[in-house]
Amino acid sequence: KRRHSGRYKAARHVLAVEMSAALGAAAPAAPRPKPYADATGIFAKLIKLLPLATDEEAATFERRARRFTRRLGPLSLGRLVDDRRRPILWYACDIDDHAALEILLDQGCALSAFVPTADGPSPYEHAHRLGHARIAETLKGWAHRELADVMDDGPAAQRARHEEARALLRRPKRRDDSLAAVCGGGWAC
Repeated sequence: KRRHSGRYKAARHVLAVEMSAALGAAAPAAPRPKPYADATGIFAKLIKLLPLATDEEAATFERRARRFTRRLGPLSLGRLVDDRRRPILWYACDIDDHAALEILLDQGCALSAFVPTADGPSPYEHAHRLGHARIAETLKGWAHRELADVMDDGPAAQRARHEEARALLRRPKRRDDSLAAVCGGGWAC
């Protein structure tokens, strides 16, 4: 299979746009500029896609983020920072990209939302200073969720689960219990 150079592809794109204009087709609206197109580093493939303009870009971004977390662990994307200690979440907050923010939060980046960068402000503070209210509110909502998870998993909850497990172990085992566990309680087994 022959690979074409970037110039060849660009020339074909220009020709296609000129032909569609000649045929009377409306030219598509100019996409939002990609401010981090020249980014380098370990998460450059993700940053280069920001801001997410189309559903296809969002799907690609989510696929790459999932692949990253699958390879390096569930919280790895949140811990990864650039040379100025800015997490990838900071970039989504910087350009007010709510779709990217939601994807990153789903991939475990919530813990980095309130950690200050080398420049000073955390992604949450940065979004708040820039006036990105929707981003700031989303981060605050995730903070409440994360805090609730931590509080639900506190010592009292752990003790209750431990006592429940201990009670199950003390209970005499019956044949019906093991059969119900295998069959789901139905008579179809």
